[in-house]
Amino acid sequence: MACEPTDVFWENQGISTMTKICSRLASGILDIVVTILLFSAVIFLLHLQNQARHSPGEPKEIQKKVKYLGYLISFVTVVVNSILVTSSRISTTNEKWSTVTKHNVKLATKLTTIQFCNTAVLQFLITFLFIKNYYGEGGLINNQTLVFVTNTVIPAITMIIGAGYQMKRFARWRVSRNPNHNLSQQQIQDLFENPDFPIAVNYATLLKTIFFCAFYAPIIPVGVVFCMVTVLMMYWLSKYTLLYRSTIKN
Repeated sequence: MACEPTDVFWENQGISTMTKICSRLASGILDIVVTILLFSAVIFLLHLQNQARHSPGEPKEIQKKVKYLGYLISFVTVVVNSILVTSSRISTTNEKWSTVTKHNVKLATKLTTIQFCNTAVLQFLITFLFIKNYYGEGGLINNQTLVFVTNTVIPAITMIIGAGYQMKRFARWRVSRNPNHNLSQQQIQDLFENPDFPIAVNYATLLKTIFFCAFYAPIIPVGVVFCMVTVLMMYWLSKYTLLYRSTIKN
């Protein structure tokens, strides 16, 4: 069955199969390297927290340091997820998929997998294999409870701000203040067109949140509440973004 014309990446139709294979291999290697580097940042912070927990000194000071490192770990975990969105978009675009649907499916699958591994699996494996601290201060349950909180709050704030949309608003304001600009008609149309709605990214974020909740619900029951709040906020913020801040082309 033929695809809809708007679903086709026409610029990728003339690319040879060998070129696409090489591009996808290169993108896969890039994804692995970027993921390892970003995961290393979280692992390093977990190591620092474990060292702080066993360091000599006043118990209150040690507890405070461990707690602050737990906050930092939860924040960095969410930041890493955001960086993974950008890197995955770049690598998936470089894979030269023939249709928008295949591109979105690949991006959503890739993002769901690596974000879930970063949010849920990484800390569990490091704790299980090396740290062995599940219930104590700075342990798995404390850290992941903080991740539930940051996973609810920070993505919601970023969706409310809408950096891409705000950057376009600022660029439009600059153009409107300068009637002697040198932009072509096509450039002006692109400028005054809202950003594309990130359906693949939103879908991956939603799946990651649900999988994260299911993974830790037996030991962190309050995570179910955070998951429900996250999904509810994502629904309304995505709806607002779709209606007032985005463009749908396909």
